[in-house]
Amino acid sequence: MLEKDTNSGLNTMRYRHQQVMIANLFRQDFLTHGYTAQLSYHFNKDDPSLHYNTDGFLVRPIPVGAVYQLGGLRTDQIRAHYIGLTGDGHIKRINVENAFYQVLGTDMFNPIANSVFPIVAKRRDINGQMAALELSLDKDWIRYRVSAFYSSGARNPTSHTERGFDSIMDNPNFAGGFFSFWIREGIPLLGAGVGLTEGNSLIPSLQSSKIEGQSNFVNPGIFIYNAASDIKITQKVRAVVNVNLIRFARTEPIEFLLQQSGIHHGAGDDNGLGFIYRPFLSDNFAIQGVVNAFVPFQGFKDIFTGSTLYSVAVNVRFRF
Repeated sequence: MLEKDTNSGLNTMRYRHQQVMIANLFRQDFLTHGYTAQLSYHFNKDDPSLHYNTDGFLVRPIPVGAVYQLGGLRTDQIRAHYIGLTGDGHIKRINVENAFYQVLGTDMFNPIANSVFPIVAKRRDINGQMAALELSLDKDWIRYRVSAFYSSGARNPTSHTERGFDSIMDNPNFAGGFFSFWIREGIPLLGAGVGLTEGNSLIPSLQSSKIEGQSNFVNPGIFIYNAASDIKITQKVRAVVNVNLIRFARTEPIEFLLQQSGIHHGAGDDNGLGFIYRPFLSDNFAIQGVVNAFVPFQGFKDIFTGSTLYSVAVNVRFRF
């Protein structure tokens, strides 16, 4: 893998001491016609490395907890194996997308988990899960969608086993994708040096940076319940209505990081109204726009703000 530029997200020519291997096996018309099942394996070999982004901030290792030791900075080493079973297609009139991933492996020195005894490097096991399901139905010129997403969280941040789930690098088109405030906007965890979420990610990973940092399996995890509609106004214009209800799976990692007890599990109500315009009736060129309102629940109020957050975004996409 190559290092990425902090501000553009584009690859640089510098090697970052990380290797990712992927193998997939799929079966079409699995159990029923029109449904494809896939078994996949991902291996993330992320070697110890020290990295400051182009703005001069430490992003590898995570700049929290037990980063500093006698003699300088202590870096992290991750060996993560992802075993997944996914599916895509339709069962009669119902469109189905589903995924389940189990991640196992070892984390040599997680700065959050090792902050109690920072002098001695302690290897911890990784054991996290992720599940997602989307069902949709086309009726006339409207597609109705419901979906749910779950990623496991760490009940005990300093346990011998890190039970949070984190991806290698996700960029989801799920639960609203671009039309979701929670997914599109990176939300900083004020005073902690990490983000509650990173841009274009479902998971509250507590990473320093999705594109330059390392996976972090000591995180709160999440439940997301989604309802949405795609409304075809013309052949070129489609409206999108999206609503997410979001709840933390565990709050202990956030409480441990902020040294703040009693954080509620409720995160917020994420609402989006947008459009997709394809002037040439193809996906090669498309313009997307959205207006979002994120209404905080008590857990978000405990760690950030109680005010409703608004955002407006426009994306012009070229695909060849």
